Amino acid sequence: MKEYIDWTIFLGMHHIDKKIRIRCKNFFVTRLNLSKNIYMSFENIGKCDDIIWTYDQKIQNFYYPFMDLLHSQAIMNRAPYSLEDFEIYQSEIHIHNLSLLDGLSVSMSKNNTLYTYSQDIIQLSLKNIKQPPEAQELFFPKELEELYQKSLSLVLNVKKY
Repeated sequence: MKEYIDWTIFLGMHHIDKKIRIRCKNFFVTRLNLSKNIYMSFENIGKCDDIIWTYDQKIQNFYYPFMDLLHSQAIMNRAPYSLEDFEIYQSEIHIHNLSLLDGLSVSMSKNNTLYTYSQDIIQLSLKNIKQPPEAQELFFPKELEELYQKSLSLVLNVKKY
């Protein structure tokens, strides 16, 4: 079974809520340690960039080195939508109230797992929709952890977006 994430999990590593931040960070640390594939749509990646680009260049300069190295070290599969994803979206009436991005994220992950903090998606109460579990904070390998700590000059509230 594939594990998909949306932008709320990726940017959740910089969430103002420490519990959410640690849960999202641990998600990536665990997958990195297990060399486990993570899937994310091109549009969710674009959503992350769209949000980061609203911040001052100085903050971006702390954030992007971490993000770049994480994308290089973790097995991040950038996934385009398929025709089947659009067909699922059209046929699943209960997801039409979601934003198109959220609806297609649900469609793309239908037979897999989707990790998210999107309250709109979570309220669907689907079995394949999950949030990272609560646990003690884990740490990235040394160089990545150092970059992560610097990147924490960016703190955001994912719920705002």
